Amino acid sequence: MPRPRSAEHEAARRAHILRAAAACFRQRGLHGATMASICKAAGIGTGALYHWFPSKEALIEAMAETDLALIRGFAERLHSFEDLIQSAIGPPAASDHNSGLGNVGGLGPELLLAGPLAFDLFAEASRNPRIHAILHAHYSGVRATFIARIAAARARGDIAADVEPAALGILIGSLREGLGVIATIEPAFIDDAMHRLARAMLESVAHRPVNAMSPDTLPSRNVEAP
Repeated sequence: MPRPRSAEHEAARRAHILRAAAACFRQRGLHGATMASICKAAGIGTGALYHWFPSKEALIEAMAETDLALIRGFAERLHSFEDLIQSAIGPPAASDHNSGLGNVGGLGPELLLAGPLAFDLFAEASRNPRIHAILHAHYSGVRATFIARIAAARARGDIAADVEPAALGILIGSLREGLGVIATIEPAFIDDAMHRLARAMLESVAHRPVNAMSPDTLPSRNVEAP
């Protein structure tokens, strides 16, 4: 009679399957990777794979949950607003296959959904309700995690008291993802000058009272019709 496997063994086996699936998805694309190719990459039979994950969507959902746990752990180590800024604009390693879209704070090598797979998933979310729901839950969790850290920074007085944490969290996330897209297509554009500019923008938004940036105080943009 076979010995019952320990919880640690089961967790390691599950993680191994997810890593193998992520590698297949990155190499072959979300639709090009088959359950059979994932089995081969993981070195397991189809019965074992379907025992754990009955579909590609189930694999993606598990990857999203794994990544979110990593990101939450990473966020717990952010003790200042400077740390938050660095997590948004810190330069990814040029050789990291997970650099770019979906990367957070240099976690690229550990994250399963970052890099090329993120592009596939965003496209798939527009036509697959299950993938859309998975990504919505994932990014809602990521956003809430960083909003909580921003709120803590505001409570410490690290940022202006009237800065809305939710709005700043969305801005930081949008900047991170936008830089990630550009890094994937034109990595040379994300240079030191770009990082300095992005940092200056976030510091300006965070430290300048919001009412000082109201539309009434901004220069007129009236342009005469030709």
